[in-house]
Parts: sequence; structure tokens; C-alpha cells
Amino acid sequence: MVGPEGYDPFWDDVFHRGRAHYFDRQTNPISFRRWVELHGGLGPEELKVVKQETVGDLLFVSTVFLGIDMSWFGPPMIFETMVFAAPLDDEPRLMDVEDLEQTRYSTEAEAEAGHREMVRRAKEWLAANAVTEETLRRLLEAE
Repeated sequence: MVGPEGYDPFWDDVFHRGRAHYFDRQTNPISFRRWVELHGGLGPEELKVVKQETVGDLLFVSTVFLGIDMSWFGPPMIFETMVFAAPLDDEPRLMDVEDLEQTRYSTEAEAEAGHREMVRRAKEWLAANAVTEETLRRLLEAE
């Protein structure tokens, strides 16, 4: 691998096998090097989070910008909404979540609309099923 200032196809080519894999938030193709700069843990969290909210104290809906195409064909899917069970005790959120649903999008506008729809569906599901902390625990343990 060439150093950080030198050209390297792995780090610097935008297209691999005729398709871009990495994108900025405006959906422009970028190199892997630029993606690492934006997403390699050094970029601000605000760059990645589109919207996050807790629904009914039991579900957590998170929409983020991935910047990496998660599709095999069609338009690049670079945003993602996931629904998690919110923490049911004092454990940190990331140590106590169950992935309940996930959807991906091509643009930030689609991701924002998808987030709103997922929150609406989560509220509807909680209300329709009279879900409590106890019933959610049982549902998660049954999986």
C-alpha cells in the first residue's frame, strides 16, 4: 500500500468493477480514502446521524448515513433506519438492543421520510399490541 500522500487504487479509485461503493451525504461517489476520513471514527457523530428517537420508552428508532452502498444492484442504498428494543434495564443501549426492523434508502430525503414512517409504525404497533416492558421482554426472549 502506498503512503497517505501517494496514489493507491484501493484507497483512491472511486469506481471498483464499474460501480461506486462509497458516497458522501449528497450521494456523490467518493474514494475509500475519503470515506474513511468521513466515517473512520474521526468524523463528527452529527455527520452520521440523520435522526434518532425513543418511541414509548420501549423502542428506539435510529436513521443514519452509512456512506457505503449496501445494495447489490439498483440505486446505491447509503442511509439506513433500524428499530431496536430500547434498554430494559440500566445497561448501556448498545449492550442491550435487539434489531427489530431495518430499511435502507438512497437519499437523505427518503431516509427522513422513512424514519417518520418507521416511528409511526412503531407507535401503531405498541398501541395495537398493548406492549409493555414485560411483554416486550417476553417477545425478545421467545426469538
